[in-house]
Amino acid sequence: LNFNVLALEVDFSKALTVNEYILGKRNDGEDALKGLEFFHCVNQETLTLINWMREYNSQASNEKKIKFYGFDFFDVKTSLDRIHEFFTQVDADFAGKLKKIETIKSPHLFTAPYVKKDDIELIEKKLNADSLTYVQNSSQKAWQLTKHLVTILKYAIIINSEGKEEIRDSLMKKNIDWIINFEGRDTKIMLWAHNAHVEYATMFNCNFDKQFKMMGLLLKETYKDQL
Repeated sequence: LNFNVLALEVDFSKALTVNEYILGKRNDGEDALKGLEFFHCVNQETLTLINWMREYNSQASNEKKIKFYGFDFFDVKTSLDRIHEFFTQVDADFAGKLKKIETIKSPHLFTAPYVKKDDIELIEKKLNADSLTYVQNSSQKAWQLTKHLVTILKYAIIINSEGKEEIRDSLMKKNIDWIINFEGRDTKIMLWAHNAHVEYATMFNCNFDKQFKMMGLLLKETYKDQL
């Protein structure tokens, strides 16, 4: 079938650890999987799957290696940790400032903490202002990934601070778009999510006052016969 990306309805930043495992960059596969914390994939079957992916990648060329991603975005702490890790490599002074950024408890039920807009803007401005130096001291891919982790922090504000649950599917769809562009337009991606998210359908929010398109419908509108 020639799929080269598996993407799950789990947190984007946490899934990066699993991706590093299947690429042979770390050896803690079981712990990486447990870190996803989602009941539908933290099990023996998925562990067997990622072990198979790791074994496959050990024999494959760089162009043929398969990747593992998440397209949800609730865990800001792991995103911040990843951003700090990048700046530790390219800008130790700014990395020290990042350690002072705190997460804020969400006022909404069933949502996670978030980061203040001012703090996100500070990180984004620094990434853009010194982008050439940062790319030289890391790589274009590392810079792009870190920039997207900042975007993930923005998504978390919309859901966790503003409580706009009705646009979660559209933001997950944007994450999938980013993954495809990041991995290359020839990427063939397999998605794993709850049935409602992949339906070609619309749905009402909890208050029944707003109707929104599910991720599946949004993807169908963009990718049409490619889906």
